[in-house]
Amino acid sequence: MKKDRFSLAAGFAPVIYMGLAIGFEHLLSSGAVKLSSGSIAAGQAVMFALPMAFLLAAGKLCGRPAQLRVKKRPRRSLPFVIFMSLTAMLAAFLLNCLISSIAGSSFYRQTGYLDYADSIQPLAALLTVVILPALLEELLFRGALLSAFESGGTSAALLLSALAFALAHGNIYNLAGPFAAGLIYGYMTYVLDSVWPAVLAHGLNNLFFLLLRKWAGGYETLGFWPYFILISFFVFCAMLYLSMHSLEKLVERGKIKRFAGVPLRQAASELLLAPGIWLLAAVFIVKALYLK
Repeated sequence: MKKDRFSLAAGFAPVIYMGLAIGFEHLLSSGAVKLSSGSIAAGQAVMFALPMAFLLAAGKLCGRPAQLRVKKRPRRSLPFVIFMSLTAMLAAFLLNCLISSIAGSSFYRQTGYLDYADSIQPLAALLTVVILPALLEELLFRGALLSAFESGGTSAALLLSALAFALAHGNIYNLAGPFAAGLIYGYMTYVLDSVWPAVLAHGLNNLFFLLLRKWAGGYETLGFWPYFILISFFVFCAMLYLSMHSLEKLVERGKIKRFAGVPLRQAASELLLAPGIWLLAAVFIVKALYLK
């Protein structure tokens, strides 16, 4: 079926994205490209444009135009979006802290993808670390990729898009957090039928991690870090409760889109027989082991 061919082809878009990210990192580290806010923004634009162009072309060839879900949402969903965004942010943080603790390493040293933020001006860092990645990555992973995977059912689409998002980060210490956040971003995008809540949530997450990048070392040195994590856990529990309460109200009003079900065999094939995702996992392993 044309629909299934598009879903299979779409799995290679994250591979293109990650390949470009690895190449761009090499150009920066080797000095072939000068580190600046302009070069970072240009690199991010290329990393978004090429896989998006691939998805658009694949959709056209398969007779299934790519969807970006850029519709606006009514204001009554705003409390749910805010609480869910904060839940995703803290879930990602706590999971990354857990992984760092298991690995016996400092949290702030495992966010290497933010290293360049230390070398540019604050406003430039805000643009290239917070705003652009949130906008471009959500349009790609939740706007286009999530929609492309939906032929296998909503649950499979959420899992595949979140897994692709996590693997594309290329950092084993920053894997569990993006996967959990990706599930929440995908859920918000699907049930509200709009990518903008995920863009907001992703932007808040990036801002939080950017600030932690600057402050976490001091917290660890002064012994405040365990208390900060404990407070974050209790805030996470509160945000999760408020998120579920807000979601319940939207469900009662009939404002939440229900999951599309498919036969179990079809959903399993989407998850297990996605060659692009398997290739992405292989690239992730190579990068994690040999391209540190």
